[in-house]
Amino acid sequence: MISHLNSFFIGLLFVDMLERRFPELYNKFMFILSYNCIYYYSKCQIFFMNIRNKFNLFIEANPILLKIRNDINKLTIYPNKYEKNIEYYNNYEFYIYNYIDNNIVDKLLFHENSNEQINEPINEKSDIKFMLIEFKNGENIYKIDLKTDKFNYYLVGNKFTKNFFIFYIKTHLNKKDEFSDDNKCALKIIDHDVNMLEFEFTDKNESILLEKNGYKLKNTNHNEEKE
Repeated sequence: MISHLNSFFIGLLFVDMLERRFPELYNKFMFILSYNCIYYYSKCQIFFMNIRNKFNLFIEANPILLKIRNDINKLTIYPNKYEKNIEYYNNYEFYIYNYIDNNIVDKLLFHENSNEQINEPINEKSDIKFMLIEFKNGENIYKIDLKTDKFNYYLVGNKFTKNFFIFYIKTHLNKKDEFSDDNKCALKIIDHDVNMLEFEFTDKNESILLEKNGYKLKNTNHNEEKE
């Protein structure tokens, strides 16, 4: 420990002497030192980034390791969900990546058991806005607003499943008590071109997928989709 301190102080004295007696040599020395520090830092950064990327590719190619990584991510608890960006909703089989934009939280959905990755999410706003969205649970009808003065779900790639609408009603509308899981559920949409879309949720696992300039009705379990 003492020898390290002695070496440190000798180094300081050498630099101080160099600066006082040989200012030009000192400036050249500091320039070379700074350049080398930046150069080797950049090389190390690139090296470790390559290792991380290869490691991520290895994990993603192995279903068991990928599941372990996703399960570990789900166990992470954040004291402030907006500060750390991610909200987990295991009961609804998705999680949400939050972006704060002008005091509005853009909410990007990631669904479990899909090919979606959370490593580099893209926050791209969709250009469409639905004129009306109504979710029906038995005789109860709920108006769904995907954008308010607090949050925005109109993001490219967002997929709105039956579970999403149940989550929305119980969380955003706070209608937990009157919602029944035993009732049939249906969706009615009037889109940006004043087209009407109505369907009942079935075992096909229907969903609405937002695109940049439109949307698709997807039947996940039957690999069908409609514009």
